[in-house]
Parts: sequence; C-alpha cells; structure tokens
Amino acid sequence: MVSGGAVNDIGKLIEARRGQLGLSRLQLASRLGVSSQTVLNLERDPIYNLGTSLLRRLEGALNVTFDITMKEEIMSTSIQMGNDEFILYIRKNYPNCATNNDQLGKRIWEWIRERDATAGKAGKEEAVPCIWGDTAANIGETKLPQKATQFHFERSLLPSLYDLLDSIGSV
Repeated sequence: MVSGGAVNDIGKLIEARRGQLGLSRLQLASRLGVSSQTVLNLERDPIYNLGTSLLRRLEGALNVTFDITMKEEIMSTSIQMGNDEFILYIRKNYPNCATNNDQLGKRIWEWIRERDATAGKAGKEEAVPCIWGDTAANIGETKLPQKATQFHFERSLLPSLYDLLDSIGSV
C-alpha cells in the first residue's frame, strides 16, 4: 500500500517507488505502455490527469497498491476577530453609546470567555493597532479604539455575540 498526504503528492510517491525499484523513467514508461514524458508528467505535474486505468497499471508496474480515500473538508469552527470590529459595529449602529472602549472590550471578552472555554486572546500583545491607524479623526474613548485585543473563539457564537453588541449599544 502506498499512502501520501494529498493527491498532489502522488507524483513524489511514484518517483520514489520508481527509484526504489531502480527503474528509469523510460523503463517505467515501457511497463505502462506510455511515453517517458508521460511518466515525467505523472511525477512532476500536480494537476496531471491520472485516470483509474493508468493508476491500476502503475500499481502493477510498481508492485504497490494505492489507497484512495475521500474526506469532507470541514470549515474551521474557530474564528479570530477583535474588539476593534465589535466596537466599530457598536459605534456605527449606536452613535450615542456612551460606554467607553475599555469597558466595551472587557464586557465583550467576558461574554466570549463565559461561552467558549477554548477562547483565547490571539498574539503576544494584549492589544494591536487598529487598521484605521492612530491618527484617524474618529478615535477616542467613546469613538473608535486606537488599539484592540484580538480573540479566537467558536464562530457559532457570532449571532449571539452581535445580539450582545446590540444590547450594549442601545443602553
């Protein structure tokens, strides 16, 4: 059985096995009934169309079995976002919200931490500069933050988190 990390690795596996058997590309090509250029393409071109018929002939020529599996790609359930994004949402939708940024940040982090035991602060620093820079006209304690902490947490919390932001902003 031959196994690899991904379909694109099959060429490396073919080349390695050919080397183990002491076969040249021309010799393998002869066993397969293809040109040596086809063998080169199999080994080096990650998008080369390797049909099942050729795959079965390769198994015989290389004295191996290819184990093909199919796995569903699952989107990560974790997300990274920061207080800058949450505070921007509040300031944009609730311009009269008088709660300062530090208080907003703490409430948001506490809410996330209470609902996700795997949540954490991302990066080495507590807060990182916001994308809008530190000289924007709308930066202030009850406007946009200059720096904000980034968190990683379960993305399934987002709808409820935005409900929290709405309740905080509307007070």
